[in-house]
Amino acid sequence: MQFSFEQEQYLSLEYYQHRTHTTNQQPPQTALDAVSRAKHLVIYCGAGVSIDNTRVNWPNLIKESAERLKVEFSDTRIGDKKYEALHEQLTEHIERNAGNPARAASMLVDTLRSVEQYHRTQDHAQFNHRRALHNALAEVLYNRKEPVVAPLKTLVATLAVEMIFAADPDRTVTIITTNYDTHIERVLKTMVGGKLLRAGASTLPSDPNDAITIVTNDSFRRDVHSTNKAHTSSTSRLKLVYLHGRIPNGSQDEVGCDYNGRVVFSENDYFDTRESVRNMLRAHTEDADCFLILGSSLEDPPLTDWLKRNRRPATRATPSAAGEGTGKGKEDHTVRKVTTVLVQTLPYESYDKSATPDHDRDLAIELNDIRYSSMGIDYYLPTRCYSDVPHVLRDMLAAVANRCSAPITKQDLGDWGERVARCTNPKKPVGRRTLQRIQEKLYENQRPFAEEMSKFIGTVTVTESDGTVTVMNPELHIDVRLEFWARGVLTDNQRIGTDGKKTTTPENYLALIADSVSVSRDAEARRLARYSRRFPSRVAAMRACQLGQPDFMTLPMLGHEYTASRWQAFFGAAFSSLPKPSTDEATELLHSVPTHAIVAAVKLREPADVLTTRNDLKAFSGRVSERSAKILSGTLDDSEDSHFRTLHVMAKELSETIQGLLT
Repeated sequence: MQFSFEQEQYLSLEYYQHRTHTTNQQPPQTALDAVSRAKHLVIYCGAGVSIDNTRVNWPNLIKESAERLKVEFSDTRIGDKKYEALHEQLTEHIERNAGNPARAASMLVDTLRSVEQYHRTQDHAQFNHRRALHNALAEVLYNRKEPVVAPLKTLVATLAVEMIFAADPDRTVTIITTNYDTHIERVLKTMVGGKLLRAGASTLPSDPNDAITIVTNDSFRRDVHSTNKAHTSSTSRLKLVYLHGRIPNGSQDEVGCDYNGRVVFSENDYFDTRESVRNMLRAHTEDADCFLILGSSLEDPPLTDWLKRNRRPATRATPSAAGEGTGKGKEDHTVRKVTTVLVQTLPYESYDKSATPDHDRDLAIELNDIRYSSMGIDYYLPTRCYSDVPHVLRDMLAAVANRCSAPITKQDLGDWGERVARCTNPKKPVGRRTLQRIQEKLYENQRPFAEEMSKFIGTVTVTESDGTVTVMNPELHIDVRLEFWARGVLTDNQRIGTDGKKTTTPENYLALIADSVSVSRDAEARRLARYSRRFPSRVAAMRACQLGQPDFMTLPMLGHEYTASRWQAFFGAAFSSLPKPSTDEATELLHSVPTHAIVAAVKLREPADVLTTRNDLKAFSGRVSERSAKILSGTLDDSEDSHFRTLHVMAKELSETIQGLLT
């Protein structure tokens, strides 16, 4: 299935603490301890770790690369119109084989190779199919706007760096990635550089480029066949290994890597490099005691082979002290099994389909657990949505820093919910005053939000039934309603479920506290966002928390017609509770769990006694849907991106103001 944030599952925010499955039936804290206490931690990163930046998974990467290679098939470039038609057939083939990306990738490479052969027969300018593929991949991986928030790769890097700079000088961390991009490498070097400046004396080199060893498949093969074992036996305590090659950002290659490696892309590439990739995995996990898997579907053959080999401890003969050097006295030595931890998001669900019942989801998790246990996974930590994965890392980071003896995410959310419920209780004078002040702040920001939203949306072209075309200026036609949603705010009555049992996880809910036109005076009547209730503004708040990114959704994304509501678009941004002042970057990251959301509902303004026409509504719906699609694909232009980020800054400032009232 093609990955799309439009299909991000809409579920209650239930955390891995309540859905942990392990082969030895241990609590999730055992998995966190295995990571935090590791002497050599290996972090295996799949495509999901970089998806905030790249916005593509494996099938989409192939598809978009093929689209960018269209120019290489043009009549003006080749001189034969047949190749233009061939490219059309190629893109259709890739679409049909979205479920078999290896085949689609192979067809793309094979077709490019045929173009190279044609150039040779015609004595045309030199064309290299691998260089063309490399350039197309780089365009796809780096042409997106930098995301407003990208917590996953940041927390992966932070976990690695905190492990290295911990009190134990013998700790080592190896990050192994199947991705071609250098997004995590850039974050790693920035963090290591900052740490080195603050740490002064350190067991690491003073230059971050020397403190991190970069290994690619080419550099590994070169060192294996030479006397220089720099990359395989380096004393560097922090390594970044590119299993399938490394594609730098354009011509600005990162310092500290002599070889980018061969890009492993097609079925032939995988076949040709299968042994070297397996050897790389084996070499860099030899002395590991914990193997953490992130952002992977567990479909990569080298990874599954490694897991199967690791699940049974190997036995090998080693010379005993008495018989050493004599050929006698050999005894069996059991190579210990590496503890494996898998953090994985559940499958995405479409908005226009019924939500999967909890019972069915539990059974699906149980099936995964059976499969993963047989593959050799010790701890399977499923998460309900993409933005929950950083929270698992957050708890691991807290364990590394010895700041807690149990996962802190649930406790932090519980403390936040209790504080908001206490401060906004409309049955008490203090609560009523706080609610009124929150509503006033929302109302004060309504017009500035509308003005900035108008600039973001831009002009709207309306075609009348008679063919007349008019241009609508959104600055004169847009209204905005601001809403403040908070997690974990349930009254005693709301804590009782339909089955009569008390709700034990109030942090799974979002409650509307106030909006810019009204205040929820009655706590018992507060609107709650649950996975089975898909009302647009509630979805916008929930979705912002799930994605961990500011979002702009529309009615069609929910499967609704544009005529279903006057409110056509919903901007949502989630924020965490304000952290305590600290100069420690790791401490600040411990407060990164989303606790509330600001939502801006957008509609066309209706002057007195004048209803919005169907044509106006249709044109406006098309315009906001266009903006939403560009956000999802990361293709906003500079002006649009600037206005979108300004909306996020305005929401953040409003969030901080409201939090100041909740004391």
